Amino acid sequence: MSRSGHVVIVKVGCEEPAMSMDTSGKIIWAKHRQIQQANLMQMGDAEIKDGERLPLEVKDLESFEIHPQTIQHNPNGRFVAMCGDGEYIICTAIALRFKIFGSAQEFAWAHDSSEYAIRENRSVVKIMQNFKVKKSFTPDFGAEGIYGGFLLGVRSVNALGFYDWENTELIRRIEIQPKHIFWSDSGELVQGEFREIVKTGLWVGDCFIYTSSLNRLSYFVGGEIVTLAHLDRTLYLLGYIAKHEHLYLGDRDLHIVSYSLLVSVLKYQTAVMRRDFGVADKVLPTIAKEQRTRVAHFLEKHGFKQQALALTTDHEHRFELALQLGDLEIAYQLAVEAESEQKWKPCAKLVITACEFGLAQECLRHAKDYEGLIATASGNARMVGKLAEGAEREGKNNVAFVTYFLQGRLDECLEVLIKTKRLPEAALLAHTYLASQVSRVVRLWRENLAEVNQKEFTRQDAVCLQVFKNEE
Repeated sequence: MSRSGHVVIVKVGCEEPAMSMDTSGKIIWAKHRQIQQANLMQMGDAEIKDGERLPLEVKDLESFEIHPQTIQHNPNGRFVAMCGDGEYIICTAIALRFKIFGSAQEFAWAHDSSEYAIRENRSVVKIMQNFKVKKSFTPDFGAEGIYGGFLLGVRSVNALGFYDWENTELIRRIEIQPKHIFWSDSGELVQGEFREIVKTGLWVGDCFIYTSSLNRLSYFVGGEIVTLAHLDRTLYLLGYIAKHEHLYLGDRDLHIVSYSLLVSVLKYQTAVMRRDFGVADKVLPTIAKEQRTRVAHFLEKHGFKQQALALTTDHEHRFELALQLGDLEIAYQLAVEAESEQKWKPCAKLVITACEFGLAQECLRHAKDYEGLIATASGNARMVGKLAEGAEREGKNNVAFVTYFLQGRLDECLEVLIKTKRLPEAALLAHTYLASQVSRVVRLWRENLAEVNQKEFTRQDAVCLQVFKNEE
């Protein structure tokens, strides 16, 4: 607490833990000054569940005088570099035997495992090869940070410069100030743009996998973001082991978890984005059945609906795609299998659009769309008869009346009106077409009026009833 009574809080260190994993699954991390190691291969064939802490056997290796803030394996996994407290140390990855140490604010490996760079201060960067100084240079715009990979990245106050490792020639300068740079294995991909704040990331083929500031584990391929998991805390990506088909992540308490990510799915999606369907078709048989619907949604989003229809195993998804593509055969087949009104109605609409009125009548009948059946059943006496009977059973009295009337079945028309207590209309129908039924209808009308409130027996009802009575 200061003399003025204000509290001053100072942040020491960084939240991201100092840990690194090589391609074989050996993990090294720093617990204060103590270096520890764990090996994923020692878990054997234990079942790995997404997001659960892995039961790793932790081994103490060495304790150093520096407090490592970063730990990095070189590309071939043979050496590991630790940097902190203004110094760096390179050791063998397995036994931690010293190779070299020196002063450095930051450290970065090149894509070539024998080469690395150190930033001594804000103006001097040294490139080392086989643990000897290869070149020392002063970037034109200063050096606030360095990044490894296929090109040496040097961040200045207001821009990023990419330099050739061999001759320190400036390749490109971009007006950005990144916190991390991630190169794909081919060296062809390093930068894309999407609306996410990336915490940690890595490449698998042409897919960029990352954790975001919203604690989501996702990957980005061909302009499409696919979310793999919503994380319950901040996790940092360590690497991906193709043999396991799992991503591995660690937290600030040095706990390791994993998430499944199938190589076959990534390869297929990469091939699709490259429009290389020859490769995609070769990869397809290796994709597990339970993953195919997910891949089909990916295809649909990118406009490959026909391929998505052939791939998806979800009936709802297949039906929606069949409707979009106008595939009558598949839409009708799925509607038959589902026996659902929700499927028969859109199926009927599709069939009518294709002018298949015979099939449309069947779809509308299953959908119990009697109004629609009136429009399509003209000229088919048998269908009109079924429609009338079905509509009456379902209480669609207006439809039943119209269809009976179209067939000239006037007695049935009269019974529909009587059953629904529409006795004035029944009297009018009898007066016009069925004179023998007038007396019966008038009697029923009078009986019905006697049952209702007299206030509802209007003068108009009295006049109409008297007219029919006089005609009996």
